Amino acid sequence: AASHHQRLGWRAFNTHVLHAMLPASPAARLVYVVREPSDACCSMWHHFSHMAPEDGGFTGSLEQFVTQWVAGEIAFGTWRRHVGSWLAAAAADPRVLLLRYEDMIADLAGCVARLSAHLGLGYSDAELGKLLPRMTFAWMKEHEAAFAPTSVAWVDKADGFSFVRRGKVGGGKEDLTAAQREAIERACWCADDCYSAVIGKEHTLAGLSP
Repeated sequence: AASHHQRLGWRAFNTHVLHAMLPASPAARLVYVVREPSDACCSMWHHFSHMAPEDGGFTGSLEQFVTQWVAGEIAFGTWRRHVGSWLAAAAADPRVLLLRYEDMIADLAGCVARLSAHLGLGYSDAELGKLLPRMTFAWMKEHEAAFAPTSVAWVDKADGFSFVRRGKVGGGKEDLTAAQREAIERACWCADDCYSAVIGKEHTLAGLSP
């Protein structure tokens, strides 16, 4: 990774921290990906339940995980406050690009074009078209070793889990009960929210500050 960073003249890393915890340099570019909360909870469950306990893995049941996730007792706090803080920060910080996981699945090319423009890479549509196959879920799945974290140990439960898991929308509806999804909805939305299917700088979660 260091050699790639040196060649590019950029450092790139992924993180789950809040906007205020990241570099304040005007040259930095921040990309925040938001995902529908039931799907996010479900994905996080599969991830944490296959991490070794000594590395922060979750050893309880799915029901226990959902209860703790809704209460903000799992790493990174509540979905509502985390997403709300980034939406509010993006309204005042042009360095932030907001992307939806669902849009990346439905229109990868459009999201990559937005990302390229935000980073000032200057790629043409033709150049991005050549790069696009290496950004698909199928390519990631085929080259999973390049993406799976090595900073934690993983538990093999003989259930077919892999870090690059499914890459689809709607997993929460398949894996969670109606009651669990309802609890997540109550915790993540309120009537005054103006979050919508199209995330823009005008969209916020009511009553939350950066």
